[in-house]
Amino acid sequence: MNTFILLNFARGLSTAFLLYVLLFILAQPKYGRKVNTFIVILLVTIGGVIDFWFYQTADFTNLTKTLIVFYLLQFAVLKPFFKDSWLQWIFCYVTVINLHSCILIISFLWSHFLPYPYITTIFGRIFLLGITIWLVQYYLKPQCLKLVNYWARFSFVVVIICCNYIYYFLHTKDMVQDMAVDCIPLLLLVILTIIVYCSIFWAMKDIIGLYFLQEEKFLIEQQAKAFELQLANYNRFVEQARQTQHDLHHHNAVLGQYLAGKYIEEAKQYLQDCEKIIIYSNIKRYCRNQAANAVLFLYASRIQELGVSYKVDTDIPDNIPLTSPETGALLANVLENAMESCQRSLIQNCFIKVIAEVKDEKLFIQISNTSTVPVIFENDMPQSLKNEGGMGTRSIRYIVEKYSGSIRFKVENGIFLTQIIIPL
Repeated sequence: MNTFILLNFARGLSTAFLLYVLLFILAQPKYGRKVNTFIVILLVTIGGVIDFWFYQTADFTNLTKTLIVFYLLQFAVLKPFFKDSWLQWIFCYVTVINLHSCILIISFLWSHFLPYPYITTIFGRIFLLGITIWLVQYYLKPQCLKLVNYWARFSFVVVIICCNYIYYFLHTKDMVQDMAVDCIPLLLLVILTIIVYCSIFWAMKDIIGLYFLQEEKFLIEQQAKAFELQLANYNRFVEQARQTQHDLHHHNAVLGQYLAGKYIEEAKQYLQDCEKIIIYSNIKRYCRNQAANAVLFLYASRIQELGVSYKVDTDIPDNIPLTSPETGALLANVLENAMESCQRSLIQNCFIKVIAEVKDEKLFIQISNTSTVPVIFENDMPQSLKNEGGMGTRSIRYIVEKYSGSIRFKVENGIFLTQIIIPL
């Protein structure tokens, strides 16, 4: 095997391998790593045999045409090994073919201007494909994975681009000579392809924003429903506690009847049931707003069970713009985040403090809590350490901004501060 064949063979194998890796990253494989590895090795081997056959005669034109037919056959054969719908599969597979065409043209063009064209082409393709795989794996796919159903909408555009490449390569008589003559139109086609894909992923970024807004709205509605149920239970409990206090003499009469009849065990059980209600009958009133008071009361026991100091100094009026579910969701999310921060802290004597007051026709709320773990901020928003986390923080911002308010998160001397201002 001479050097010419060896270098071309190395270029073909490395390109094919990285293209298949990209395909399995971009699409959604149905089977495990072993099956996927076997498929990649099998396809690279078949492609390598085709490459070797045509490299012996340096017939790049028929090699390209044969590979196009091979890729078209692969399109149908590989589909059962992926979970994507047909339109999603078209987008992913055709994208890989378009990328291959772009890299083939770019590497051909720069080989005329750089020394050692075969070696620079090999490493140039590895570099371009490596950068593409990295972008898809760590940037594009994580952001767009939830929008996989939208990919199909862009399939028509990428197929049209692919048809241009296929038409050119199938109708060329001498690929090397024709590409040298048509270098400007081909370069423009590559630029157009890059612009189209940048536009697609830019559009997906905008769709992601709308997607998160819809998701936030849905979660807020679910939180609101849960809070309304919790608030109703709270109100029933308060009413029951008040009624228990009011009817204490009736309870004494019932207890007397148990004791007179020597029903000692029943009397004990009756006392235990009454005690559970009477314990909570003296419900602390944190503020005039019923929804806010309910959340502050309900979280008091949860926070104190963690051994965290809980202090509340609030004056939240009844007539605030927020609905009761929104008020509950706002305070509950902030307190939930504060609890998690205290749980992650490595020190004792953690605290959560809630302050709220009305000043200059505005409601000022500040919740401070212990925070010893470093907090990462992005666009002035704290980033969650949990997978798929941060929804609570976005819900807080959504509610505040809905009423033209402002919110600020910051860390000062090991204390995390959430500061909210809402116009009244």
